[in-house]
Amino acid sequence: MKTTHIFMLAMMVVLSACGGRVAHPIAETGVLDAQLSCTHLRGEYDNNVYRIAELAGERQASMVNNAGWMIASPLLLDLSDTVRTETEALIARNEHIKSLIEDRGCE
Repeated sequence: MKTTHIFMLAMMVVLSACGGRVAHPIAETGVLDAQLSCTHLRGEYDNNVYRIAELAGERQASMVNNAGWMIASPLLLDLSDTVRTETEALIARNEHIKSLIEDRGCE
């Protein structure tokens, strides 16, 4: 009986890390920012906007998945702030890119 409890506790600890993914936020400034052309800046800005929309969809899917996992196995819930962290980093990067675009007089 004691072995079963230890095994179950170990499985709960192992499975509790399965719910989410690790955040990979981008830096607000880049080493090569001074060398980027207006076209590159606009391209990166547009790519970041697209990624923000993807993250919004991922957040919606995560909420739906969490509702299902709450019933099946609460250990698999994604309770991380990964999407929020990455979205905030992308927004900060886009603000920096906007200031670079304005400073260079890009259209």
